[in-house]
Amino acid sequence: MSETGVTQADDRLARFWREDGLADHDGAFALAVAHGLARRRLRWSLIRLGGVMAVAAVMLWAMTPWLIGLAGRFADRMALLGPAAVVLVVVISVLVITGLPAALLAGADDALGDRPPA
Repeated sequence: MSETGVTQADDRLARFWREDGLADHDGAFALAVAHGLARRRLRWSLIRLGGVMAVAAVMLWAMTPWLIGLAGRFADRMALLGPAAVVLVVVISVLVITGLPAALLAGADDALGDRPPA
């Protein structure tokens, strides 16, 4: 194709766009590009995280004999911590479910709910 043919095609295309009044910004295209970029970033983040997790797993596997020996030495001292940990988890769960800590931190006047609403 000659230079003139390309120029004529460009002129026809430019005239078509002017007459058709297409928007300067295509939202669907911009969204598709942003979606593709986000997927690519997520993929690379997951790959990096997977690498870190694989290294951590190998390190934990290598340290297992040492950790078992360490746990054996402290097992008798930690025997009483099991029931205390269960009680602590239950209390914290109840507090989180009721939302009391959030109300206290927010400075609500009626954090305990003992006053009727106005």
